[in-house]
Amino acid sequence: MPLNRGAIVKVLEIISVEKGLQCTATEAMKGAVTAGACAFGGALLGGPIGMGIGGALGSLYAAVQSKGKFKSVVSVLQEMTPQQLMLLENNFQAIFQDIDATDIAAAATLIMSNGNLQGQVLQQLAHFFKEEMALQLAS
Repeated sequence: MPLNRGAIVKVLEIISVEKGLQCTATEAMKGAVTAGACAFGGALLGGPIGMGIGGALGSLYAAVQSKGKFKSVVSVLQEMTPQQLMLLENNFQAIFQDIDATDIAAAATLIMSNGNLQGQVLQQLAHFFKEEMALQLAS
């Protein structure tokens, strides 16, 4: 028996916890640019040693600035509107229609033990977050 629509979100929550998934809007990109710019500035001022020091300081600064700006995927899923949840469930219906599991835990275990299926779910989740919610996944 295929999972009902509400169960799909619960399975996604379990998988997200197991994989330790988090998401961010733009903090990862800002951090990379900050670290790179500091490394570049350090290289101009101090050569190879300056590049190392600049990169380390830039990375530290980026880490401090992005603290608390990453959210767990579970919290994002729990904060979604009913319309967003329906869209999410529609996006996952094709993947979940062939899963024959009696409960949510069994479905999550089946997905986590099947590398191909796990990859499909994670890829679809990343695509949904990027296209529909302008968020990026980070593990």
